[in-house]
Amino acid sequence: MDEELGRLYSRWQAADDTDREDEADAAFMGLSEALMPERAVSLEFTARTTEAIANAMVVDARRARRARKAFVWGGVTALTRNGALYFGRLDDGIYISIGCNGAGMLKGSMFGKLMGEMACGHQSTELADALGFQRPTWLPPDPIRRVAVLSAIQYQKHRAGLER
Repeated sequence: MDEELGRLYSRWQAADDTDREDEADAAFMGLSEALMPERAVSLEFTARTTEAIANAMVVDARRARRARKAFVWGGVTALTRNGALYFGRLDDGIYISIGCNGAGMLKGSMFGKLMGEMACGHQSTELADALGFQRPTWLPPDPIRRVAVLSAIQYQKHRAGLER
């Protein structure tokens, strides 16, 4: 019997290693039947269990999609005149961190944690510091603001020279 098991095992491995899936499946079934001549569970039970697992996976996937939609964040590059950002509570249940001046990935992670603390009513020295930051200064209305921003961008491009 050991020689037969060794032959079946070798056949299964050879088929599996060369990606001949149908042949590998057949060899594995032959090996399984040689090792366990009587089925531990019926094929009907196996089919029902497999279906139940597949259905549970579909439900889990739906829940995961809903969760991803419920907890999202996003933003644009927001510049402020004095480089200060606005961080704090805007209204009941609405917390913002805006005006990171191009450093949103770094600041977003840090301030996201602090917004969570604030929403849960926790206090920390980091949160107290963030709430004490200087606020953004007033910006003039368009078209003055637009001309000033475009001029500042052109000036920075000129200063960067070949660096860009």
